[in-house]
Amino acid sequence: MMKDTSPDNKRNLGGGVFPLPKKALPGRAENMKVLFYSHDTMGLGHLQRNLKIATILKSVYPRLSISMLTGSTYTAHFDRFPGIDFIRIPPVRKIGKEKYDSFYSEDSFDSVFQKRKTIILESVKNLKPGIFWVDHAPIGMKGELLPALDWISENRSTTLTVLGLRDIIDAPSNIIPLWKEQRIFDTLRSFYDRIFIYGDRTIFDPVKEYDLTPDIIEKTFFTGYIMNIADGFSSGEPDEESSSKKRVFVTIGGGEWAGETVIGNLLEAIRGFKAEIPFDISIVAGPFIPEQLWRRYSDLAAGLPVRLYKFVADIRPYVLSSDLVVSTAGYNTVTDVLGYGKRALFIPRIKFRQEQLLRSRRFAELGIVDMLYPDEVSSDSLIDKITEMTSGNDRPVEEARRKRLINIYGAEFLADYINDMKTAVK
Repeated sequence: MMKDTSPDNKRNLGGGVFPLPKKALPGRAENMKVLFYSHDTMGLGHLQRNLKIATILKSVYPRLSISMLTGSTYTAHFDRFPGIDFIRIPPVRKIGKEKYDSFYSEDSFDSVFQKRKTIILESVKNLKPGIFWVDHAPIGMKGELLPALDWISENRSTTLTVLGLRDIIDAPSNIIPLWKEQRIFDTLRSFYDRIFIYGDRTIFDPVKEYDLTPDIIEKTFFTGYIMNIADGFSSGEPDEESSSKKRVFVTIGGGEWAGETVIGNLLEAIRGFKAEIPFDISIVAGPFIPEQLWRRYSDLAAGLPVRLYKFVADIRPYVLSSDLVVSTAGYNTVTDVLGYGKRALFIPRIKFRQEQLLRSRRFAELGIVDMLYPDEVSSDSLIDKITEMTSGNDRPVEEARRKRLINIYGAEFLADYINDMKTAVK
Protein backbone atom coordinates (compact mmCIF):
# COMPACT_ATOMS: atom_id res chain seq x y z
CA MET A 1 0.00 0.00 0.00
CA MET A 2 1.43 3.36 -1.01
CA LYS A 3 1.75 5.74 1.88
CA ASP A 4 2.87 9.30 2.39
CA THR A 5 5.87 9.52 4.69
CA SER A 6 5.97 13.26 5.21
CA PRO A 7 6.45 14.39 8.84
CA ASP A 8 2.99 15.93 9.05
CA ASN A 9 1.37 12.59 8.29
CA LYS A 10 3.51 10.64 10.71
CA ARG A 11 2.65 12.94 13.59
CA ASN A 12 -0.44 14.62 14.84
CA LEU A 13 -0.44 18.39 15.16
CA GLY A 14 0.41 18.18 18.84
CA GLY A 15 3.65 16.41 17.99
CA GLY A 16 2.92 12.83 19.07
CA VAL A 17 3.69 9.94 16.72
CA PHE A 18 0.35 8.24 15.99
CA PRO A 19 -0.90 8.64 19.59
CA LEU A 20 -3.60 6.10 20.28
CA PRO A 21 -6.89 7.11 21.87
CA LYS A 22 -7.20 6.98 25.64
CA LYS A 23 -10.22 4.73 25.16
CA ALA A 24 -9.44 1.09 24.49
CA LEU A 25 -11.28 -0.29 21.49
CA PRO A 26 -13.54 -3.24 22.35
CA GLY A 27 -11.68 -6.21 20.92
CA ARG A 28 -9.74 -6.58 17.69
CA ALA A 29 -10.43 -3.88 15.12
CA GLU A 30 -11.35 -6.31 12.33
CA ASN A 31 -14.27 -7.60 14.42
CA MET A 32 -15.44 -4.14 15.35
CA LYS A 33 -18.63 -2.25 14.48
CA VAL A 34 -18.26 1.12 12.79
CA LEU A 35 -21.23 3.46 12.49
CA PHE A 36 -20.87 6.36 10.05
CA TYR A 37 -23.04 9.45 10.11
CA SER A 38 -23.12 10.90 6.60
CA HIS A 39 -24.22 14.52 6.48
CA ASP A 40 -26.42 14.46 3.36
CA THR A 41 -28.52 17.60 3.20
CA MET A 42 -27.31 18.60 -0.24
CA GLY A 43 -25.79 16.73 -3.17
CA LEU A 44 -23.87 13.46 -3.10
CA GLY A 45 -20.48 14.58 -1.85
CA HIS A 46 -20.73 13.48 1.77
CA LEU A 47 -22.10 10.05 0.90
CA GLN A 48 -19.43 9.46 -1.74
CA ARG A 49 -16.59 10.48 0.56
CA ASN A 50 -17.83 8.24 3.36
CA LEU A 51 -18.23 5.34 0.96
CA LYS A 52 -14.63 5.76 -0.17
CA ILE A 53 -13.46 5.55 3.44
CA ALA A 54 -15.77 2.67 4.30
CA THR A 55 -14.72 0.73 1.21
CA ILE A 56 -11.01 0.84 1.93
CA LEU A 57 -11.61 -0.06 5.60
CA LYS A 58 -13.69 -3.03 4.45
CA SER A 59 -11.04 -4.10 1.95
CA VAL A 60 -8.35 -4.10 4.65
CA TYR A 61 -10.58 -5.61 7.37
CA PRO A 62 -13.23 -7.80 5.65
CA ARG A 63 -14.86 -8.74 8.98
CA LEU A 64 -15.38 -5.12 9.99
CA SER A 65 -19.09 -4.41 10.43
CA ILE A 66 -19.95 -1.08 8.78
CA SER A 67 -23.28 0.74 8.96
CA MET A 68 -24.01 4.19 7.59
CA LEU A 69 -26.66 6.66 8.71
CA THR A 70 -27.65 8.70 5.68
CA GLY A 71 -30.46 10.90 4.44
CA SER A 72 -29.40 10.56 0.82
CA THR A 73 -32.12 9.53 -1.60
CA TYR A 74 -29.53 7.94 -3.92
CA THR A 75 -28.17 5.06 -1.85
CA ALA A 76 -29.80 2.53 -4.23
CA HIS A 77 -27.41 3.68 -6.95
CA PHE A 78 -24.37 2.66 -4.93
CA ASP A 79 -24.84 -1.09 -4.88
CA ARG A 80 -21.18 -1.59 -5.78
CA PHE A 81 -20.36 -1.23 -2.07
CA PRO A 82 -21.17 -4.68 -0.65
CA GLY A 83 -20.99 -5.22 3.08
CA ILE A 84 -22.06 -1.68 3.99
CA ASP A 85 -25.50 -1.44 5.59
CA PHE A 86 -27.40 1.79 5.05
CA ILE A 87 -29.59 3.07 7.87
CA ARG A 88 -31.90 5.59 6.26
CA ILE A 89 -32.98 8.74 8.02
CA PRO A 90 -35.68 10.98 6.52
CA PRO A 91 -34.13 13.22 3.85
CA VAL A 92 -33.93 16.99 4.10
CA ARG A 93 -32.75 19.61 1.65
CA LYS A 94 -30.79 22.77 2.19
CA ILE A 95 -32.71 25.90 1.22
CA GLY A 96 -30.42 28.59 2.62
CA LYS A 97 -27.50 29.24 4.91
CA GLU A 98 -28.19 27.05 7.97
CA LYS A 99 -31.77 26.60 6.71
CA TYR A 100 -33.34 23.25 5.83
CA ASP A 101 -36.67 21.81 4.82
CA SER A 102 -38.15 18.34 4.45
CA PHE A 103 -37.23 16.71 1.14
CA TYR A 104 -40.85 15.60 0.69
CA SER A 105 -43.43 18.38 0.76
CA GLU A 106 -46.03 16.32 2.66
CA ASP A 107 -43.75 16.07 5.74
CA SER A 108 -43.13 18.98 8.08
CA PHE A 109 -39.54 19.79 8.91
CA ASP A 110 -40.21 19.50 12.65
CA SER A 111 -41.53 15.95 12.34
CA VAL A 112 -38.65 14.94 10.07
CA PHE A 113 -36.13 16.48 12.45
CA GLN A 114 -37.54 14.55 15.43
CA LYS A 115 -37.51 11.29 13.46
CA ARG A 116 -33.89 11.83 12.40
CA LYS A 117 -32.78 12.47 15.99
CA THR A 118 -34.60 9.37 17.22
CA ILE A 119 -33.18 7.07 14.52
CA ILE A 120 -29.64 8.33 15.11
CA LEU A 121 -29.87 7.86 18.88
CA GLU A 122 -31.51 4.42 18.66
CA SER A 123 -28.93 3.25 16.11
CA VAL A 124 -26.09 4.20 18.45
CA LYS A 125 -27.80 2.50 21.41
CA ASN A 126 -28.60 -0.69 19.50
CA LEU A 127 -25.33 -1.11 17.60
CA LYS A 128 -23.01 0.07 20.38
CA PRO A 129 -20.31 0.77 17.80
CA GLY A 130 -16.60 0.60 18.46
CA ILE A 131 -16.28 3.77 16.36
CA PHE A 132 -18.94 6.41 15.78
CA TRP A 133 -17.61 8.21 12.69
CA VAL A 134 -19.20 11.61 12.03
CA ASP A 135 -18.83 13.41 8.71
CA HIS A 136 -18.51 17.17 8.37
CA ALA A 137 -21.07 18.40 10.91
CA PRO A 138 -19.87 18.05 14.54
CA ILE A 139 -23.39 18.44 15.98
CA GLY A 140 -25.22 17.19 12.89
CA MET A 141 -27.91 19.05 11.02
CA LYS A 142 -29.42 21.59 13.48
CA GLY A 143 -27.89 19.71 16.44
CA GLU A 144 -29.47 16.33 15.68
CA LEU A 145 -26.35 14.44 16.85
CA LEU A 146 -26.23 15.90 20.34
CA PRO A 147 -28.49 13.31 22.03
CA ALA A 148 -26.38 10.49 20.58
CA LEU A 149 -23.10 12.17 21.55
CA ASP A 150 -24.45 12.74 25.06
CA TRP A 151 -25.48 9.08 25.35
CA ILE A 152 -22.06 7.87 24.20
CA SER A 153 -20.36 10.19 26.67
CA GLU A 154 -22.45 8.87 29.54
CA ASN A 155 -22.83 5.18 28.63
CA ARG A 156 -20.24 4.00 26.13
CA SER A 157 -16.76 4.68 27.43
CA THR A 158 -15.34 2.26 24.86
CA THR A 159 -16.89 3.91 21.78
CA LEU A 160 -14.34 6.01 19.93
CA THR A 161 -15.91 9.18 18.54
CA VAL A 162 -14.31 10.40 15.32
CA LEU A 163 -15.03 13.55 13.35
CA GLY A 164 -13.97 13.78 9.71
CA LEU A 165 -13.75 17.22 8.11
CA ARG A 166 -13.11 17.99 4.46
CA ASP A 167 -10.10 20.16 3.62
CA ILE A 168 -12.10 23.42 3.48
CA ILE A 169 -15.46 23.93 5.18
CA ASP A 170 -16.05 27.60 4.40
CA ALA A 171 -14.33 30.95 4.72
CA PRO A 172 -12.90 31.53 8.22
CA SER A 173 -15.00 34.71 8.50
CA ASN A 174 -18.09 32.50 8.27
CA ILE A 175 -16.93 29.44 10.22
CA ILE A 176 -15.43 31.03 13.34
CA PRO A 177 -18.51 33.07 14.39
CA LEU A 178 -20.85 30.20 13.46
CA TRP A 179 -18.84 27.69 15.51
CA LYS A 180 -18.82 30.09 18.45
CA GLU A 181 -22.57 30.61 18.18
CA GLN A 182 -23.28 26.86 17.96
CA ARG A 183 -20.68 25.99 20.62
CA ILE A 184 -18.86 23.76 18.13
CA PHE A 185 -15.48 24.36 19.78
CA ASP A 186 -16.92 23.05 23.05
CA THR A 187 -18.34 20.03 21.19
CA LEU A 188 -14.96 19.24 19.62
CA ARG A 189 -13.36 19.53 23.04
CA SER A 190 -15.90 17.48 24.97
CA PHE A 191 -17.26 14.80 22.65
CA TYR A 192 -14.64 13.86 20.06
CA ASP A 193 -11.63 11.61 20.61
CA ARG A 194 -10.15 12.12 17.14
CA ILE A 195 -10.52 14.77 14.42
CA PHE A 196 -9.38 13.84 10.92
CA ILE A 197 -8.99 16.57 8.31
CA TYR A 198 -9.31 15.04 4.86
CA GLY A 199 -6.78 17.31 3.21
CA ASP A 200 -3.22 18.56 3.01
CA ARG A 201 -2.25 21.45 5.26
CA THR A 202 0.16 22.81 2.62
CA ILE A 203 -2.92 23.50 0.48
CA PHE A 204 -5.19 24.86 3.23
CA ASP A 205 -4.71 24.73 6.99
CA PRO A 206 -8.03 24.74 8.90
CA VAL A 207 -6.15 24.49 12.20
CA LYS A 208 -4.73 27.96 11.67
CA GLU A 209 -7.60 29.40 9.62
CA TYR A 210 -10.33 28.33 12.07
CA ASP A 211 -8.40 29.19 15.25
CA LEU A 212 -8.38 25.72 16.79
CA THR A 213 -7.14 25.75 20.37
CA PRO A 214 -4.22 23.59 21.62
CA ASP A 215 -6.46 21.00 23.30
CA ILE A 216 -8.34 20.46 20.02
CA ILE A 217 -5.12 20.49 17.97
CA GLU A 218 -3.75 17.72 20.18
CA LYS A 219 -6.26 15.23 18.74
CA THR A 220 -6.31 16.54 15.15
CA PHE A 221 -4.66 14.84 12.16
CA PHE A 222 -4.32 15.69 8.48
CA THR A 223 -4.92 12.49 6.56
CA GLY A 224 -4.33 13.68 3.00
CA TYR A 225 -7.07 13.77 0.36
CA ILE A 226 -9.44 10.80 0.29
CA MET A 227 -8.86 9.11 -3.06
CA ASN A 228 -9.68 5.41 -3.32
CA ILE A 229 -8.86 3.62 -6.56
CA ALA A 230 -8.89 0.14 -5.05
CA ASP A 231 -12.52 -0.77 -5.72
CA GLY A 232 -12.38 -0.51 -9.51
CA PHE A 233 -15.05 0.58 -11.95
CA SER A 234 -18.03 -1.70 -11.64
CA SER A 235 -20.64 0.75 -12.90
CA GLY A 236 -21.04 3.75 -15.16
CA GLU A 237 -18.05 2.94 -17.37
CA PRO A 238 -18.16 4.97 -20.59
CA ASP A 239 -18.72 3.14 -23.85
CA GLU A 240 -17.12 5.52 -26.29
CA GLU A 241 -15.80 4.99 -29.78
CA SER A 242 -12.13 5.68 -30.22
CA SER A 243 -11.36 9.12 -31.61
CA SER A 244 -8.31 11.16 -32.42
CA LYS A 245 -9.95 14.16 -30.77
CA LYS A 246 -9.16 15.20 -27.23
CA ARG A 247 -11.80 14.17 -24.70
CA VAL A 248 -13.45 16.68 -22.37
CA PHE A 249 -15.51 15.58 -19.39
CA VAL A 250 -17.87 18.09 -17.76
CA THR A 251 -19.51 17.64 -14.34
CA ILE A 252 -21.20 19.95 -11.86
CA GLY A 253 -21.46 17.41 -9.03
CA GLY A 254 -24.99 16.89 -7.77
CA GLY A 255 -26.36 19.50 -10.16
CA GLU A 256 -27.41 22.29 -7.83
CA TRP A 257 -26.94 25.96 -8.76
CA ALA A 258 -24.21 25.64 -11.38
CA GLY A 259 -26.11 24.39 -14.40
CA GLU A 260 -26.49 27.60 -16.36
CA THR A 261 -22.98 28.81 -15.58
CA VAL A 262 -21.27 25.67 -16.84
CA ILE A 263 -23.61 23.45 -18.88
CA GLY A 264 -25.90 26.13 -20.31
CA ASN A 265 -23.02 28.27 -21.55
CA LEU A 266 -21.15 25.29 -22.93
CA LEU A 267 -24.11 23.89 -24.88
CA GLU A 268 -24.88 27.33 -26.30
CA ALA A 269 -21.27 27.58 -27.50
CA ILE A 270 -21.28 24.11 -29.03
CA ARG A 271 -24.54 24.86 -30.83
CA GLY A 272 -22.73 27.72 -32.53
CA PHE A 273 -19.83 25.52 -33.66
CA LYS A 274 -21.59 22.15 -34.04
CA ALA A 275 -19.40 19.64 -35.93
CA GLU A 276 -16.44 22.02 -35.93
CA ILE A 277 -15.83 21.43 -32.20
CA PRO A 278 -12.29 19.99 -32.07
CA PHE A 279 -12.90 17.72 -29.07
CA ASP A 280 -15.33 15.06 -27.84
CA ILE A 281 -17.50 16.14 -24.90
CA SER A 282 -19.32 14.13 -22.24
CA ILE A 283 -21.49 16.03 -19.74
CA VAL A 284 -23.04 14.79 -16.50
CA ALA A 285 -25.64 17.27 -15.28
CA GLY A 286 -26.18 15.66 -11.85
CA PRO A 287 -29.20 13.94 -10.28
CA PHE A 288 -30.43 17.10 -8.55
CA ILE A 289 -30.50 19.26 -11.65
CA PRO A 290 -33.89 21.04 -11.76
CA GLU A 291 -36.21 19.25 -14.16
CA GLN A 292 -36.84 22.34 -16.29
CA LEU A 293 -33.10 22.81 -16.77
CA TRP A 294 -32.64 19.14 -17.66
CA ARG A 295 -35.31 19.45 -20.34
CA ARG A 296 -33.65 22.61 -21.66
CA TYR A 297 -30.22 20.98 -21.83
CA SER A 298 -31.65 17.88 -23.51
CA ASP A 299 -33.22 20.09 -26.17
CA LEU A 300 -30.02 22.10 -26.60
CA ALA A 301 -27.91 18.95 -26.92
CA ALA A 302 -30.15 17.37 -29.56
CA GLY A 303 -28.15 16.92 -32.77
CA LEU A 304 -24.90 18.12 -31.20
CA PRO A 305 -21.69 16.05 -30.91
CA VAL A 306 -22.22 15.76 -27.16
CA ARG A 307 -22.95 12.90 -24.76
CA LEU A 308 -25.32 14.21 -22.09
CA TYR A 309 -26.18 12.24 -18.95
CA LYS A 310 -28.32 13.18 -16.00
CA PHE A 311 -26.61 10.83 -13.55
CA VAL A 312 -23.88 8.19 -13.43
CA ALA A 313 -23.10 6.35 -10.22
CA ASP A 314 -19.35 6.54 -10.78
CA ILE A 315 -17.74 9.45 -12.64
CA ARG A 316 -14.22 8.09 -12.31
CA PRO A 317 -14.17 6.15 -15.61
CA TYR A 318 -15.10 9.38 -17.37
CA VAL A 319 -12.38 11.29 -15.55
CA LEU A 320 -9.88 8.53 -16.29
CA SER A 321 -10.59 8.53 -20.06
CA SER A 322 -10.55 12.33 -20.41
CA ASP A 323 -7.84 14.78 -21.43
CA LEU A 324 -9.52 17.67 -19.64
CA VAL A 325 -12.02 17.82 -16.77
CA VAL A 326 -14.25 20.90 -16.57
CA SER A 327 -16.08 20.98 -13.28
CA THR A 328 -17.25 22.75 -10.21
CA ALA A 329 -14.81 22.32 -7.33
CA GLY A 330 -16.57 19.96 -4.93
CA TYR A 331 -14.36 17.77 -2.78
CA ASN A 332 -14.95 14.45 -4.56
CA THR A 333 -14.51 15.78 -8.09
CA VAL A 334 -11.29 17.49 -7.05
CA THR A 335 -9.92 14.31 -5.46
CA ASP A 336 -10.70 12.35 -8.64
CA VAL A 337 -8.83 14.95 -10.69
CA LEU A 338 -5.90 14.79 -8.28
CA GLY A 339 -5.95 11.00 -8.14
CA TYR A 340 -5.82 10.52 -11.91
CA GLY A 341 -3.54 13.44 -12.69
CA LYS A 342 -5.92 15.09 -15.13
CA ARG A 343 -5.73 18.57 -16.59
CA ALA A 344 -8.56 20.50 -14.96
CA LEU A 345 -10.56 23.69 -15.27
CA PHE A 346 -12.47 24.54 -12.08
CA ILE A 347 -15.49 26.84 -12.05
CA PRO A 348 -16.41 27.08 -8.36
CA ARG A 349 -20.03 26.97 -7.27
CA ILE A 350 -20.62 29.89 -4.92
CA LYS A 351 -24.01 29.69 -3.26
CA PHE A 352 -24.17 29.17 0.48
CA ARG A 353 -20.44 29.05 1.21
CA GLN A 354 -16.99 29.97 -0.12
CA GLU A 355 -15.56 26.44 0.07
CA GLN A 356 -15.26 25.78 -3.67
CA LEU A 357 -13.95 29.26 -4.37
CA LEU A 358 -11.17 28.89 -1.80
CA ARG A 359 -10.27 25.40 -3.06
CA SER A 360 -10.17 26.46 -6.72
CA ARG A 361 -8.19 29.60 -6.00
CA ARG A 362 -5.59 27.76 -3.92
CA PHE A 363 -4.96 25.03 -6.50
CA ALA A 364 -4.84 27.66 -9.26
CA GLU A 365 -2.31 29.72 -7.27
CA LEU A 366 -0.10 26.64 -7.08
CA GLY A 367 -0.35 26.20 -10.85
CA ILE A 368 -1.97 22.78 -10.50
CA VAL A 369 -5.29 23.66 -12.20
CA ASP A 370 -6.86 26.50 -14.16
CA MET A 371 -9.96 28.30 -12.93
CA LEU A 372 -12.64 30.69 -14.09
CA TYR A 373 -14.70 32.73 -11.65
CA PRO A 374 -18.44 32.26 -12.28
CA ASP A 375 -18.86 35.88 -13.36
CA GLU A 376 -16.12 35.38 -15.97
CA VAL A 377 -17.98 32.55 -17.68
CA SER A 378 -19.82 33.07 -20.95
CA SER A 379 -20.33 30.77 -23.90
CA ASP A 380 -17.38 32.42 -25.67
CA SER A 381 -14.99 32.52 -22.71
CA LEU A 382 -15.73 28.91 -21.79
CA ILE A 383 -15.22 27.45 -25.25
CA ASP A 384 -12.08 29.56 -25.75
CA LYS A 385 -10.61 28.32 -22.46
CA ILE A 386 -11.39 24.67 -23.25
CA THR A 387 -9.87 25.02 -26.71
CA GLU A 388 -6.73 26.57 -25.24
CA MET A 389 -6.37 23.88 -22.58
CA THR A 390 -6.91 20.95 -24.97
CA SER A 391 -4.39 22.29 -27.48
CA GLY A 392 -1.42 21.49 -25.24
CA ASN A 393 -0.08 18.34 -23.61
CA ASP A 394 1.12 19.64 -20.27
CA ARG A 395 -0.10 17.76 -17.16
CA PRO A 396 0.39 20.01 -14.12
CA VAL A 397 -1.57 17.75 -11.74
CA GLU A 398 0.52 14.75 -12.78
CA GLU A 399 3.67 16.80 -12.25
CA ALA A 400 2.51 17.91 -8.79
CA ARG A 401 1.84 14.28 -7.88
CA ARG A 402 5.25 13.20 -9.18
CA LYS A 403 6.92 15.83 -7.00
CA ARG A 404 4.69 14.79 -4.06
CA LEU A 405 3.36 18.32 -3.71
CA ILE A 406 -0.09 16.95 -2.87
CA ASN A 407 -1.01 14.05 -0.61
CA ILE A 408 -3.82 11.84 -1.97
CA TYR A 409 -3.40 8.85 0.35
CA GLY A 410 -5.97 9.79 2.98
CA ALA A 411 -7.93 6.54 2.83
CA GLU A 412 -4.76 4.50 3.30
CA PHE A 413 -3.79 6.69 6.25
CA LEU A 414 -7.10 5.95 7.94
CA ALA A 415 -6.75 2.20 7.36
CA ASP A 416 -3.26 2.31 8.87
CA TYR A 417 -4.54 4.26 11.85
CA ILE A 418 -7.15 1.62 12.59
CA ASN A 419 -4.46 -1.02 12.19
CA ASP A 420 -2.42 0.75 14.88
CA MET A 421 -5.46 0.80 17.16
CA LYS A 422 -5.97 -2.90 16.49
CA THR A 423 -2.38 -3.65 17.44
CA ALA A 424 -2.73 -1.71 20.65
CA VAL A 425 -5.67 -3.74 21.91
CA LYS A 426 -4.57 -7.25 20.99
